Amino acid sequence: MHILYIHQYFATLSNSSGTRSYEFARRLVQSGHEVTMLTSNSNLQLLFREGEDEIRETSVDGIRVLVINESVNNRTSFGKRLTSFSSFARKATRLGMKVSCDCVFATSTPLTVAYPALRISKTKKIPMIFEVRDIWPDVPIELGIIKNPILKWLSRRLEMKAYKFAKRIIALSFDMKNNIVGKGIPADKIVVIPNASDNEIFDSVSSVELEKFQEEYPIFRERKVVLYAGTIGMVNGLKYMVELAAEAIKHSQKVAFVIIGDGREREEVIGYAKSLKVFDRNLFVFPPMPKNRVICAMKAATIHTSFVINKEVLWANSANKFFDALAASKPIVINYGGWQSEVLMENDAGILLPPDSPVEGARRILELINNWTKYHNMCENAKRIAVTLYDRNTLFKRLDNVITESSNS
Repeated sequence: MHILYIHQYFATLSNSSGTRSYEFARRLVQSGHEVTMLTSNSNLQLLFREGEDEIRETSVDGIRVLVINESVNNRTSFGKRLTSFSSFARKATRLGMKVSCDCVFATSTPLTVAYPALRISKTKKIPMIFEVRDIWPDVPIELGIIKNPILKWLSRRLEMKAYKFAKRIIALSFDMKNNIVGKGIPADKIVVIPNASDNEIFDSVSSVELEKFQEEYPIFRERKVVLYAGTIGMVNGLKYMVELAAEAIKHSQKVAFVIIGDGREREEVIGYAKSLKVFDRNLFVFPPMPKNRVICAMKAATIHTSFVINKEVLWANSANKFFDALAASKPIVINYGGWQSEVLMENDAGILLPPDSPVEGARRILELINNWTKYHNMCENAKRIAVTLYDRNTLFKRLDNVITESSNS
């Protein structure tokens, strides 16, 4: 079967972004499918040089990759992102029409990838599978990012068209599924396939690789590291982590809070850390690293974190860092409710921090670090659910079945 896979932010292990599409696409190829990935150069910028054509073709682990010269990053304003989303959707539609395929699989965000998927599916009379990674447009509307009433209407109209026309919908959490069902979509049309733990990759990291990483970043050897690896944006609310560091340093000099990533609020977070006199004392900010380097950081860290601002609409997220922490056999600390907090509490694999009290949050983190028995048990529990609930190979089989059944029915 030939699958046209549309993901505007496709990335591999050499990039710093999430690799869900890469990991699933290469497994689809290994299972005998033909996969054409339609993407932008947001994470593949080295493929383009000034003055070159708008389209480049390359191959990654058997995946045919068609790259459209349309790039945004974590620092791009929403207005410019919206322009880029629209441009990519138009170009992807024209390019996708030329691909001979048996089904089209579009993964959002951005929601605008639904447009080329709908057009291609209707024109070619092939099934469309729509994957929902975040609740769009609910999130940007509730956060006040989308304010224009016409844009709100158009976004909701595109969302509902995608839901109704898709043969199957893949949601990355049960909370997302419930949100979609609440909009009138039948529950049996939706399959939950969360982000995954890449246990094979994490388990393959050697002691030599870890030692080299710790030589380059000695903070991981010298102190207990509380790690955040991801985007430094508005929704992530990393000033909270700065406040945790400011409280923790009053009680321990042996714990460091480390941020690896980039985003529009990077300088603001650093400035806030300087104002609280913790920057480069017990809070450190490193630039983005390729995924294979971040894995070393995750293995070397003591505790992982996943933070969002205090908005319930964000609780449905299925953050890669959550599953990476489990694969790394590390407890994860979060400051929000929803399904992830339930998983952590039920399996004793992490702790929940109050979003409005960094004083109590720092106390809970230090308590865990200083309780070896509790910490060790959480490490074991994290790995157990990474293997039993979220292993990439197991979840891939679910995806393969959805694609095969959708195309054969």
